[in-house]
Amino acid sequence: MNNFCVESGALTYSHVKLSALRHIRPALTESMAGSLGASLVQSRLDYANSIMSASNMHKLQSVQNSLTRVVLPCLCNLSASEQLS
Repeated sequence: MNNFCVESGALTYSHVKLSALRHIRPALTESMAGSLGASLVQSRLDYANSIMSASNMHKLQSVQNSLTRVVLPCLCNLSASEQLS
């Protein structure tokens, strides 16, 4: 199996889980949403990061920014690094 398929699968999985988290987010506290996001998405991002080339890092950053916007919805217009600082 080539790396493109593995990378694509990890990122697709992350987007699907983000979509599910976005639907239930109003019922969760910020702490619960952060824990769920980290457990569902972060492990796949770490895996994809280990096999992806440097030229594709923007894809990982995009997923991470989306996760941050789901967990911290009041900070929608900032990037993940700005929100966490």
